[in-house]
Amino acid sequence: MARTIFIGTQLGTVRIIYSPRENLLEDIRFVEDDLSSPTAKSEGSLADLFSALRLPEAKTSFQSAVRTAACAIPPGETLSYEELAAAAGNRKASRAAGQVMARNPFCLLVPCHRVVPKTGGVGNYRWGPKRKAALLALEAGGKHAWEVL
Repeated sequence: MARTIFIGTQLGTVRIIYSPRENLLEDIRFVEDDLSSPTAKSEGSLADLFSALRLPEAKTSFQSAVRTAACAIPPGETLSYEELAAAAGNRKASRAAGQVMARNPFCLLVPCHRVVPKTGGVGNYRWGPKRKAALLALEAGGKHAWEVL
């Protein structure tokens, strides 16, 4: 039976769905699109929770390669969608890599916020460009966003 928890962070409330029996994450997302009303931080640590859970297998080998490449982007750094596709093994698949990131159900753990357009700016983000910019700013010190939220 899946469990759902909500954790307040300085960038809004994060909803985490996981299976405690299998120690398997099912979904991590911000529950609101608006960054205008930050939530008080909850007790407990996202880092502690995330270290105890694992991600399910990706549905395709390309999705797996894109996830792996995204997770290899160091905190505080970014890659373009083209660079991400190349790191996943197919430089010409930048749109497909972007779609994998757009459908990423594991925000913060699979850091889709670290992938940006090669033309500049932060680009789109499911929870808004302001939150994406804030996540990147939080990581500028070299820590994962979930370690400082």
